[in-house]
Amino acid sequence: MGGCGGAIIAPDIVLLAAHCTDSFVNKQLTIGSYTSHSTIEGGQGRFCDIFIAHPNYSEKPVPKYDFAMCKLDRPVEIDDSRVKLVLNEEDNVPALGDNLRVMGFGKIRNDPDEGMQKKLRDVEVPYVSDKECGKSYRYGDRFDDNTMLCAGFLDKGGKDACQGDSGGPIVKRISNGDGSFTDLHVGVVSWGYGCAASQYPGVYARTSYANDWILRTMCEDLKSVDPRCGNTPEPCDGAEVIVNLTTDNKGGETSYYIVEDNRAIKYRKFAMSNTATINKMCLPYDRRYRLQINDKDGDGMCSGKCGSYSIVVDGEVVVNGDPNFKGNYKLEDFSTPKKPSDVATARPTPSPTRSPTAIPVATARPTSSPTRIPTAIPIPPTASPTREPKDVDGEPIITDPTLPPTPNEEPNPTPSRCTGIRDIRRFKRNNQNCKKYVRGSKGMMRKKCNTIHRGRSIKGYWCHKTCSKRILGANRCYTRDSQKKNRNGDNVFEPSKRTPNRRKTKRD
Repeated sequence: MGGCGGAIIAPDIVLLAAHCTDSFVNKQLTIGSYTSHSTIEGGQGRFCDIFIAHPNYSEKPVPKYDFAMCKLDRPVEIDDSRVKLVLNEEDNVPALGDNLRVMGFGKIRNDPDEGMQKKLRDVEVPYVSDKECGKSYRYGDRFDDNTMLCAGFLDKGGKDACQGDSGGPIVKRISNGDGSFTDLHVGVVSWGYGCAASQYPGVYARTSYANDWILRTMCEDLKSVDPRCGNTPEPCDGAEVIVNLTTDNKGGETSYYIVEDNRAIKYRKFAMSNTATINKMCLPYDRRYRLQINDKDGDGMCSGKCGSYSIVVDGEVVVNGDPNFKGNYKLEDFSTPKKPSDVATARPTPSPTRSPTAIPVATARPTSSPTRIPTAIPIPPTASPTREPKDVDGEPIITDPTLPPTPNEEPNPTPSRCTGIRDIRRFKRNNQNCKKYVRGSKGMMRKKCNTIHRGRSIKGYWCHKTCSKRILGANRCYTRDSQKKNRNGDNVFEPSKRTPNRRKTKRD
């Protein structure tokens, strides 16, 4: 999961650790493969759509109630003919003398320079009693015997989970006598002092404590398709839109947005190479949308073997794109049809009643390259969660105001682009002069209106008068020199960089 692990506990539900945070939402996960970011052993690629952490979760001084779940965009096929995973419900399991198995793609030594593993690894460690784990010279009162359990070698250490294994399962394996096994999911990899250190076993969130919350949240909040829940899939009250995308040899460079009215309504970041994915969504009738395909390195989707992408609306292919594009992105416009009842009652006309299925591709070019968010500054903790810190890539959404209005809506009477000096007014540096155009406190006005030009403050700035909040989100102030021009010589705005929120992660 890009720095964490997880366990499939239902066809569309992953159980993991809350301290992994929701940073992997909308990013591709590899499920069921022994090789990371691969499908060679029958692995399947999915996306996490919804992330829910335990309501009592806290991360200081150590992670407590460290449980979370994510809902997948589509169910996966689970073959439990040889090994079946079952959530443990008994508080007296595991018991002293039980050997437990923990697995993951994390580090194999406590070394800042050590990387994640390409192959899935596992290790057997003995259960450690609550009394031993809670002794003052070990974890003391930081260990909660109700919500946590410990496993590891007290005297010699040497075997343990480590950074990058967080969220993965620790199980008690039971032989069924016919060559098959039942794995009791007894804990979630959570935290510890270092990795495999003597006298400091690994600490895990105890599954039996959260079992009721897991089942209730899975069925009621996440509407899982698991048979235990008895939920039926909700019908689509709109147009069914499918984005089919096959990545090239560098799948990690590819991502896309679905944009409506300059607002991203769907984001997908890929991780697997040469892999076909199907992304279904239900969108309202009679709307226009834009697909923005991003390539981080600017060489299109033809690194090695070319990939492909297409858009299908209600069974009809409306976009069959060319993956061999140049630059950091490619734009494709499409629309959803009118509601069937509206089409049936409309007066017959010689022209088709269905909206055009494709809108000419805009010729806009990005004014800045996508930026990369720096790695969060490590905080030296006394107890380190075993999540591997990861960088997060953010791509700008190309907010091209030339996208035609949604059908049956009146065009916005406010100009969507400030096209010249007539649309702006110049003021002196006094913030009060902008009050009628920029609402809010002096601090907000100063933040919105003060500009820096070539590393120094300037005496004057331009306040755009006619660019409404509906188009730009807020009135903005720019120097004349900071305005960019497109191919036609019109002044346009530099697209804002989309920076996902990211929490700092603890690290040894």
